[in-house]
Amino acid sequence: MESLTGAGEIYGTVNVLAKWMAADEINSTGGINGRMIELVIEDSKCSAQDAITAYNKLTDVDGVKIILGTTCSGAMLGTAPLAEADGVVLFSASATNPDIAEAGDYIFRTAMSDAQLGVDIGNVLWADGIRKLATINELTDYAEGVRRASVAQFEKRGGEVVMAEQYTSNTTNFITHLTKLLNANPDAIYLAAQGEFSGGTIVKQLRELGYDGPIYSEVVPIGSEALNIAGDAATGLKAITAELDPSNNKALNVLTNFRARYGYAALAWYIGSAYDDMYITAECLKKTGDDQDADGFRDCLYDITWSGAIGNNYSFDEKGEVVGVNNVVVEVLPTAERTEDNNGYRVLGSALTNRPEPTRVPPTPVPILPSGTEVPVPILPSGTEVVELSIMNFQHADATVKAGTVVIWTNNDRPLHTVTHINPGGNRLFDSKTIASNAGFRFQFTEPGIYEYQCLIHPVNMKATITVTE
Repeated sequence: MESLTGAGEIYGTVNVLAKWMAADEINSTGGINGRMIELVIEDSKCSAQDAITAYNKLTDVDGVKIILGTTCSGAMLGTAPLAEADGVVLFSASATNPDIAEAGDYIFRTAMSDAQLGVDIGNVLWADGIRKLATINELTDYAEGVRRASVAQFEKRGGEVVMAEQYTSNTTNFITHLTKLLNANPDAIYLAAQGEFSGGTIVKQLRELGYDGPIYSEVVPIGSEALNIAGDAATGLKAITAELDPSNNKALNVLTNFRARYGYAALAWYIGSAYDDMYITAECLKKTGDDQDADGFRDCLYDITWSGAIGNNYSFDEKGEVVGVNNVVVEVLPTAERTEDNNGYRVLGSALTNRPEPTRVPPTPVPILPSGTEVPVPILPSGTEVVELSIMNFQHADATVKAGTVVIWTNNDRPLHTVTHINPGGNRLFDSKTIASNAGFRFQFTEPGIYEYQCLIHPVNMKATITVTE
């Protein structure tokens, strides 16, 4: 169930083509326990109502219990309540709205949430010295979701949004919106689009209006169609997006085969995501042996750890969210340097490394407790403040403490986690290594500052901040 028409057509098309390619590969080696995969495709049109129509046809007429899709967030959010009530699995390669995380027990995606994308965008803006920001976004669930998350993180850092504009999907001239943004005299402009036409046109019209400042975006404005529309105007645009690892041979092989089969390879990460979804689906169907066993398929997704085109050893948390993959920062190249191989941009680095460096403090010894050991109350000088944080449901916790406070983390999840300081380019001030279930780690913060940390095993969703005051 993909968007073969509508605002998400480009994404939906590559999703379907990648799944077809993967299905043909699987069938050529014997299928699933000797049975061939048959894809039943319906057009969700990047619309909640059309997706509901497609869903009803697939479930009521075709008897489908496992649906790969949808392309767009609005379509996913529209059909998720039906799927949850019917016990039908929805498994998306590209729907990214943060609200999907709460959509239910049968809802999964290899697409990274806009909540994570928003955090990364907000951090990159701040790290690049942006303090006053103007935003423009398309009025869709995806574009508004990522803008909202980005702004929240940017403002959390201390930034200010000086002007915000929105436009409908049928808008073709953005001069009035853009003039309002420029009149606010921002340090940078952030663009969140659903369709590549609007993404490319806005970038082009911004430059035509004489704006020569930095432009930031998510993935849509750096798509091939958007870059063709924008031309030289897009040069230097920075985007935070998912990108295939060039050192991953599986990813390179998938793109090579896709290009050989179809003659192009746009939106490389989403090709890899959809391709992986098909192979993950095949693996779970091998285990259940029944394409009507949605509960068994769901349980397989919760338990699986996968290595494929979009990354190695990634999995799904208790909300069906992918964990173990990360965004990167890219910069659009001049038109003369854009090729099919580089997709028109160069990768600057992981979005995790584009963050303000926290104040350094001397490390303290790191006690590691074995699995099953209760976390003891530390023997500390009288008057030492202690704050206890629980690691639960694949989430790290924020905290604000006074200098000198000892923070104790306890892993109340079953999987292993880490408590690891994020300090790009420098030494980590604390790193628990792996913490087993019911075990713990402690660290004393002696100097004021902002200390970001993450779980190295699940870096996408498990990030938080300890703020230390005087």
